[in-house]
Amino acid sequence: MLVRLFACAAFALVLTASASAAPSLSIQAPGSYTPGTPFACTVVLSGAESLFSYNAELVLASGSGAAGTDFYFQSATVAAAPRYLFSGENTDGFAYNTLGPANVRLTLGDFLTDNFLGVTTTAGQNDLIATVQVATSASQTGPLTLSFDAAGLELDTFDAGPIAGFAGLTSSLAPAVVAPEPASLTLALAGLAATWFGRRRRE
Repeated sequence: MLVRLFACAAFALVLTASASAAPSLSIQAPGSYTPGTPFACTVVLSGAESLFSYNAELVLASGSGAAGTDFYFQSATVAAAPRYLFSGENTDGFAYNTLGPANVRLTLGDFLTDNFLGVTTTAGQNDLIATVQVATSASQTGPLTLSFDAAGLELDTFDAGPIAGFAGLTSSLAPAVVAPEPASLTLALAGLAATWFGRRRRE
């Protein structure tokens, strides 16, 4: 009898923990990039309940190089369709929009057309919003930062109210920082040093 009670209590705790798990939105990116070679990162949303529509703006920035020329968003796709958060549902169609080369912003959005209850996103199953390609020039040497614009973020239920846990999610958004590969950075610095010494000699 005690064993059954213990098992039921443990099961109830698991259900409570899973039901109250806070939603998480993140950008999964590599730790480094090779200048002149595109790299991919994924936008992932897990633990969202009754999700009916979303709108997310990504911002790409760097302390070096020219935005839109030395670094920019190249594309956004749902490459692994079965893992797409609205996979198998009728939607208005996944859409992305790049907002001007000077801003280097990317807008991702979609909504359901026949499932008014929305969907619950589960990590590793249906948590993928998009796979995003970032391009850089061969002369880009600084770290790149990818972040969400919290002001433009919408994760709504059918009644247009935010999903449960939205406030906590927006306050915990973290940027992804991708640094140039050490070898590439060394080459770039060596080139700058050679240029500097060449100018010193001429003076």
